[in-house]
Amino acid sequence: NYASAFAPQVVGLTGDEDELQAITKRYRVAYRLGKPDAEGNYVVYHSSAVFIFDTLGRVRLLADYTDGSRAIAHDLKQLLDVTD
Repeated sequence: NYASAFAPQVVGLTGDEDELQAITKRYRVAYRLGKPDAEGNYVVYHSSAVFIFDTLGRVRLLADYTDGSRAIAHDLKQLLDVTD
């Protein structure tokens, strides 16, 4: 539900603890859960990078909020030009 608030096509990572540990190790990212409040809500602290995958599931670009939208758009355009 949280991820879909950004856009309907955004999907959050799910899985059991072993699956999450395996994927975070594979992509060298980190996360940790904050302490739940009285209602059971908690903060998830996590890496902020965005992985851009191609249609075969390969990572083609690693974007970060510090890159800026123009730089990311430029890189995406180059990827689209290469794969057309």
